[in-house]
Order: sequence, then C-alpha cells, then structure tokens
Amino acid sequence: MSVAAELVSFVTGVGGRTAGTNLFYGEFKEMYPDDCAIIRETGGIAPEPNLGEGTTPGKGIRLQFPSCQIVCRGVRDDYDGPRAVALALYTKLTSVLNQSIGGIYYVSVDPIQEPFLMRTDETFRSYIAFNVHVIKELS
Repeated sequence: MSVAAELVSFVTGVGGRTAGTNLFYGEFKEMYPDDCAIIRETGGIAPEPNLGEGTTPGKGIRLQFPSCQIVCRGVRDDYDGPRAVALALYTKLTSVLNQSIGGIYYVSVDPIQEPFLMRTDETFRSYIAFNVHVIKELS
C-alpha cells in the first residue's frame, strides 16, 4: 500500500472526510465532488538502509522518508471551508508520533509548512494545501 493510501485511512473521519467519497489519494479526477481532499505522494529523500547487527550492509531498508502533499478543494467562492478541512487534516497528521498506521510503524509525520492557498481555479474553487515529510518503516 502507498504512503498516501495509508494516510487516507488514518485521517478518514477528520473534517467530515470519508475515504472514497470526499477523500482520495493520487490526483484530482473529474468525477470527484467539488468539496474534497486528496493526499498525493511528492517524492522524499533516499531511504535508510538496514545496517543492524546480523544484516548484510546495503541489504534491505530500515526507514523510508517519503513526502506527501495534502490538497483540500472547496465549492465555488468558498475559501473558509477547504481551509478548515486543511487545518483539521494538518492537526491530525502532525500528531503522528511513534505509532502504527495500517500495520506500518510511523516515526512521525512532520509539516514542511502550514496550510496555504495553492490556487483558485477557473470555476473559483479554492485549493488549500500543505506538505508533510514522513518517517516510517517499509510498507
């Protein structure tokens, strides 16, 4: 399972978001409702190899360091709605500390910045976004 899918399962219910209804991972699709949020993978840094005692150096990965972007979109002319959802998701995600999500151990989910207005589209929907850096075990 991808880190984006794992995080979607973790935040389901926050800010009125339900996975598969108004909370998704990947990219926005035409069929998604105006009022929705997505979590998408944006890269990260190289993983940490497993160098523990009894292991062959360079064999296996101990920790991964992916990053994700969370984007909340609102209905036409609504800035406050998607911003409130973004803040709720930000609070939930950045509370992760040494815990299991979907059976995978997460060290932390650290914000790169606070929620910001990413853009307003041609139909006047606001997109509020923020990025996080994740430290976790291999999925």
